[in-house]
Amino acid sequence: MIGLPLRKDWGIAFGVRPITNINYKIQNNGRLFDPNSGKLIDSSSTLYEGQGGAYLGSLGTAVKFKTGKSQYLSLGASAGYMFGSRDYNTRLSLFNDSTRYASAHYETKTSIGDFYFDAGLQYHFKASEKFI
Repeated sequence: MIGLPLRKDWGIAFGVRPITNINYKIQNNGRLFDPNSGKLIDSSSTLYEGQGGAYLGSLGTAVKFKTGKSQYLSLGASAGYMFGSRDYNTRLSLFNDSTRYASAHYETKTSIGDFYFDAGLQYHFKASEKFI
């Protein structure tokens, strides 16, 4: 993000920033358990992968108004666009000496894209000594 003063009491900020980042690859090898016989059976290999992320491009501005001695009211607004994608994969393979199994592949892809808007205000004043 980059912020710039336009005047003493007015500023602007803009930029693109990452919101989330996904990047992993995990492999799990082991044996499957048969609950009926209570024995370990076929070997398995499961690969979990995930990649992608979300980003936020935004533009915001704020202005400060003096409302009295040591009193200020600030107003601000920000708008932008969130975009990105996520891709999750799971691959399962079973191994047996005498039987050939088909492998399973599960994939979930998600695209992200939407506008947003925020606004707010802040009031600044000096409290008297009796409140402190």
